[in-house]
Amino acid sequence: SSCSITIPDYVTDLSPTDNCTASVDLNESQSVTAGSYTVSGDGDVVTVTYTVSDDASPANTTTCTVVITVNDNDDPTVTCPPATATINTNPGTSCQITIPDYVAQLNPMDNCTASGDLNESQDITAGAYTVSGAVVTVIYTVSDDATPANDTTCQVVITVNDNIAPTVTCPADITVNTDVEVARGIPPSPSACSITIPDYVTDLSPTDNCTASINLTESQSIEAGSYGVSGDGAIVTVTYTVSDDATPANSTTCTMVITVNDDDAPMVICPPATATIDTDAGASCSIMIPNYVTDLSPTDNCTAPGDLNESQDVSAGAYTVSGDGEVVTVNYTV
Repeated sequence: SSCSITIPDYVTDLSPTDNCTASVDLNESQSVTAGSYTVSGDGDVVTVTYTVSDDASPANTTTCTVVITVNDNDDPTVTCPPATATINTNPGTSCQITIPDYVAQLNPMDNCTASGDLNESQDITAGAYTVSGAVVTVIYTVSDDATPANDTTCQVVITVNDNIAPTVTCPADITVNTDVEVARGIPPSPSACSITIPDYVTDLSPTDNCTASINLTESQSIEAGSYGVSGDGAIVTVTYTVSDDATPANSTTCTMVITVNDDDAPMVICPPATATIDTDAGASCSIMIPNYVTDLSPTDNCTAPGDLNESQDVSAGAYTVSGDGEVVTVNYTV
């Protein structure tokens, strides 16, 4: 981690000779001691002077000057983050993740360049990033100020995890009238007690942060269309579900409570609107009112015939009249 070079051992490496002094008796030295030597950085210049002297008086001396240029060829060091990561999508309607700020988070070091002078970058800027696929690769690079620069890279493969459920405006609970069977030419009957379930799949407009609307999967627990119910006041619960194409899928549900309102009147074939009835034999002036409650056979879409309530405002049986030509009006209700 120190910015240093190794100064050559010129005293050992060189082989001086002299005319009168044996080689082993020559005096050798160098101005910078051989071995590790701290320098300021790349391009620094270190001058080493080697001197050899004989044993004459005065001594005769020869010098060599060596100019050493420092070349920093050591890459910065950094502890890279894990090579893979999974990041959830950001809340909201856009398909985005937050790219970590590796420049701020990592702490690189270098042998010759101060940490504050190192050049750090990442190929995808930190912050919100719109994704179009399942994997995003981010490359972080740190370089020193040598010429040419030495650099170290870290690669992080980010897997996008879409954990945001689709959004949809759920409809309110509703009351639905029974289907008008007569209008469709179907005689009312207990089996015709039905309502029309709304087509929520068609009616609702869900959206998602990452899945296009046309690719969302929609369903409802009861199919749209005619649906048999037990009668007036019955409760039908329909659950609508929309899911995106994430793995695993994110889903949103709406639960709608439908209350059945039977607004279809019973059907009955009424007798002729007018009738002539002879007086009863005997001393009293009376006629026999027909028993329409017994005679008629009403039906209803949701109420069984035996449960229909029938009445007539003039009771069946003997009924006193004032005389010939009197008009008696009988109202039958079901």
